[in-house]
Amino acid sequence: MNQPIDSKKFMSFFDQDYRLVKEHELRKAIFKDGIEEKYREVAWKFLFQFYPFNSTKRERFIKRNEKLFEYALMKNRWSKIYENIINSGAKEEYYDQIPTPSIDFNVKIEINQDFYKEKQNQSDSDFIEESQDLNFDYLKIQTLLNISSKNIINSKLVSDIRQIDKDIERTSYFNELSNYETEDKIKKLMDSLKNLLITFSAFNQYSSKEMGLAGKCDLGYTQGMNEIASVFLSAFKEESVAYWCFSNYMLNDTYSNSSLTLNTEKIADSHVLKTSVAHYFSDYGINTKLKHLKFLLGVIDPELNKKLVELKLQDMNFCHEWLLLSFKRCFNSTIAYQKCFEILSSRFIEFHHAALKNIVVRNVYSFDLFICLSLLRQLREKIVKNCHDESEFYEAFSEFNKSKFFQENFEKIIHDSQEIFGKYCIISNSVIQSDNEKNGNNSKTFAKIKDLFF
Repeated sequence: MNQPIDSKKFMSFFDQDYRLVKEHELRKAIFKDGIEEKYREVAWKFLFQFYPFNSTKRERFIKRNEKLFEYALMKNRWSKIYENIINSGAKEEYYDQIPTPSIDFNVKIEINQDFYKEKQNQSDSDFIEESQDLNFDYLKIQTLLNISSKNIINSKLVSDIRQIDKDIERTSYFNELSNYETEDKIKKLMDSLKNLLITFSAFNQYSSKEMGLAGKCDLGYTQGMNEIASVFLSAFKEESVAYWCFSNYMLNDTYSNSSLTLNTEKIADSHVLKTSVAHYFSDYGINTKLKHLKFLLGVIDPELNKKLVELKLQDMNFCHEWLLLSFKRCFNSTIAYQKCFEILSSRFIEFHHAALKNIVVRNVYSFDLFICLSLLRQLREKIVKNCHDESEFYEAFSEFNKSKFFQENFEKIIHDSQEIFGKYCIISNSVIQSDNEKNGNNSKTFAKIKDLFF
């Protein structure tokens, strides 16, 4: 890898009006080199869509303040509902019969503007935002009207808060901080994570009808979200920014499982099945992803796949934590993990690689699946030759996980994963080309991609 993205390199992605117009180049640079740690907070705001890529400085100032205000009002809304439930004294089975408190349009929201100013040096902040006057009274009314239209299920809210309270205590990020941060600082961060997760849960509940129409799943909060949300909290000083970036990552960052070209600019929406990351936090979603992994292993390494079948491990459940937490526990700390997370989140290799624009494959699979394959191949010889039953496999697998092999060999695994991805493209492309020839289609539009990866 080359030098990570710093201030100077990041500036090169903007035009003279300070719009980030080179999204493809940014994603490529993130995938190839990562982001300099001290500049990660700025770059992630674009990567995770807190700032729209093509926004102006003034638009970014407005967007940040709108989102800051909206988050504060959302927190106020669910806290009032929760307080009303608890104060009602009703039994749990009657929670959903408790009337929702009416919207208080006179609610006072205290916003510490100094805290939410950009923390970069002056030269950096000059191209990020341009301050201007805002009508906060109008903004408050508009936001409250939007929030009031959202139905929050009382029983789901209480249930999720209970689970969040339990999971906050065992979030690995706070165990890491205990080695060098004060108890007060850790307590504040734990409160921030709790607020963030409850807000996401409360305002992302979907009925079955909504789920079917919008392609979303009835999740609210599920275990594992605390670990991913803590990654955002570790990168941002502002709780509200961490919330919106986490929410965008969960709901807007899409995978595609349909037959399509890898150049997303040429894909009609009607041909793409888009699924949010949040979907993979459901049992159905993660099981679907494990099925994808099983299929890919059969394509890439039939011998290893056959061995896992013999060991009765073909369901690939041992990779559950890798995929659910995006390999977070393969790293010693949340800070050390940030580079891996941003590389995965760049979606460069699977969706933005311009060199693959003419390649047609059966399905596009997310890059984390190819990292799984790369990690499994590090264990390949031991599994094939030395594992004779399930217990021997899990002993070897546990030892491998504890070694933090991914962290210690990060660049190698990423490189190997790209090669495996390339191999999948070659195999899939060959199958489609063969099918076309059988059907009398002699089109030569398929590019040769072997040289791109090997």
